Amino acid sequence: MLADLAKTENASIVCKSYDFNLEEWLKPIAQKLAEEFGACLLVEAWVADH
Repeated sequence: MLADLAKTENASIVCKSYDFNLEEWLKPIAQKLAEEFGACLLVEAWVADH
């Protein structure tokens, strides 16, 4: 049951710094998740102006 729960729950990364290269971190994480689970969905949402 725990393995199924871990595979179906969402996770979030919130970055408030515009100088931080988030893609440098996200790309290898997403690749590893896709290798492990067969897919990885990334959703980018903006809720405020820069």
